Amino acid sequence: MEVSTNMLVVLILMTALVATGLCDCYGEGGGIHHIDNCKGTFYAGSGGIYYFKKGPKKFVAGSGGSYYGDAGGDEFTAGQSGYYDFSSAKGKHRKGKGVVKGGSGGIYYLPRGYGTVKGASGGIYYGDAGGKGMVDSTGGVFYARSRKEESDNVE
Repeated sequence: MEVSTNMLVVLILMTALVATGLCDCYGEGGGIHHIDNCKGTFYAGSGGIYYFKKGPKKFVAGSGGSYYGDAGGDEFTAGQSGYYDFSSAKGKHRKGKGVVKGGSGGIYYLPRGYGTVKGASGGIYYGDAGGKGMVDSTGGVFYARSRKEESDNVE
């Protein structure tokens, strides 16, 4: 059997796409979940309770549920509703320079380093001082953590 160059290229591209997809993780509609091996982006579901340990650096919130632990340190997108406590998570942002893509509802204790919420239509956000708070948003509230809380938890 002879394999053409075009067939080989297609096979390599398909393998790369499958490998990229395996890195991402997805939430469900209910239950209790312990996530400790998601290396890509976590896409939250519509419910359930999630505990993250050494979790994904990128997090996209969903339409409900409760989420705790280490996730979203490098990139965070808020969702429609839910409770998110990632206040102990650390990532690439420092001194409130991180920007969250705002959502339409929910309560968010943001990972360390986030100080700006952009484009929100609702929600309650607890982040670090040093950013701009709510920007280009039609709703929502931003509360800055005290400097003491920041210095106690940032490496």
